[in-house]
Amino acid sequence: MKLYIQADIEGIAGMADFERRDDHSAENLHRRLRLRKLYTAEVNAAAQGALEGGAEAVTIWDSHGAGNSIIVEELDRRVELITGDYHRAPWLPFFEDGYDAGMYLCAHAMAGTPFACLPHTRVVLNGKAYGEAGMFIVQLASHKKTTLMVSGDRAAVDEALALVPDMASVTTKKALGPYIVKTRTPEAVCEEMHAKASQAVKAWKDMPLYDISPPYVFTYTREGVEQEYVGKSDDLVDVYRRFVNTAYGLEGGNQCTGREGLDQFLPEEYKHKLT
Repeated sequence: MKLYIQADIEGIAGMADFERRDDHSAENLHRRLRLRKLYTAEVNAAAQGALEGGAEAVTIWDSHGAGNSIIVEELDRRVELITGDYHRAPWLPFFEDGYDAGMYLCAHAMAGTPFACLPHTRVVLNGKAYGEAGMFIVQLASHKKTTLMVSGDRAAVDEALALVPDMASVTTKKALGPYIVKTRTPEAVCEEMHAKASQAVKAWKDMPLYDISPPYVFTYTREGVEQEYVGKSDDLVDVYRRFVNTAYGLEGGNQCTGREGLDQFLPEEYKHKLT
């Protein structure tokens, strides 16, 4: 089987504050590099476990920030990595390449969640609120693919298990508030990630499928006004990509380089494919 892993960074062990990307001090750069090494180790442990459990191929999508936080040279040689600026590409990139199941790793809870570490993002689909892990689960489910495992802080894991109670899970830390946690050590988390991922892949055909079906309607607020985005197809992955572009003004699917001298050669049809 082919496994697709989406990963974020806020759910890793030891992280209790957001990255401060505008702080270029030596201390902060050192902190960010440490976080990236911890992030890479956790997803790599899960990938290695999945491969040992029987996965024939594992792809990891680094969906945090600018998509360049996973240290590629520290990954298992059998793994493929999707890296780069996903704001200029479709959400859930390369998903159509024939994957059988997924995992969502290093998750944070959705915005508004109490006792959660760094909660953010909240998407309302068909009247139900989902976080980033939840949207991964429902998109896979809409294509009849199961999500086998989730990892992250206690609140994020509980959020995902509320959708698919039988999936494997690894709790990395527990939050007292958004910026204070009681964390497990990276070594302990990686050891469990490896074991749980292996077990999950072995049992992947028995994992229940989350129930989601069209029509797909997103509700969101823009400039203080509540609005609806009604999907025009039965493909939730496609609908969500277009919704993200509409609601958040992203460039998903836009093939422009941002360099006028080069983009002059690009056919117009590729400049805004998903708007």
